Amino acid sequence: MHSSATAPRTFRELARPGWNAVVENRRPFMTIQALAVLAAAAYYCFPAVQPALRVVADFKVRAGLPFAAAATAFAGVVLPEVARSITRHKSSTAGDLGFQAVLYAIVGSTVDLLYRGLAILLGSGLSFWLVAEKILIDQLVYSPLVSIPFSTLMFLWRDEGFGSRGTFAAIRQGEFARRYTPLLITCWGFWAPVLVAVYALPPDLQFLMFLCAQGAWSLLLVTVAKGE
Repeated sequence: MHSSATAPRTFRELARPGWNAVVENRRPFMTIQALAVLAAAAYYCFPAVQPALRVVADFKVRAGLPFAAAATAFAGVVLPEVARSITRHKSSTAGDLGFQAVLYAIVGSTVDLLYRGLAILLGSGLSFWLVAEKILIDQLVYSPLVSIPFSTLMFLWRDEGFGSRGTFAAIRQGEFARRYTPLLITCWGFWAPVLVAVYALPPDLQFLMFLCAQGAWSLLLVTVAKGE
């Protein structure tokens, strides 16, 4: 059971959990980010890489949501653990990994639906204004109304021993609001620049770039969502 908490009042206080999470996970975080940058650079600089990525993208289209769910769970759980192992960072427990796999599978499915919906609604062009419009919808609609509330609630539920009574009590005491705002600010700080690369790619490759970034984001999410 959580006691009532006073909400942070300054932007610096709200942003501090995200910054602390980056510092705490800086080595595995930078390892995954470097791999994502290399993957994007390889696509544009080495034409031979493009057919291989197209094969994966075509398979993803055929497999649909099950692939999106499984791939996001892999990117959010396995990649960070590999990065932690390489950088000799403390690993997560088996229980935490199982919980995160379910969480990321659900979030990955919603992200896949978001990307498909934006392509249908706004088109698949790569103009500056189209990319900017998709980023704004992603960050100002999907993130604050779908992904961040869901992630915040799931981690709060986990921390309350997966009990509904304790979870509702914590929400009434303001614990959800206390965790939600720092996590949303961290989300904007991380994903806003990353989405420039995501939405600048052809639609069938956008989800693959999202997966590259998901590994790094999961390191921040697990730390900030705890509300510590």
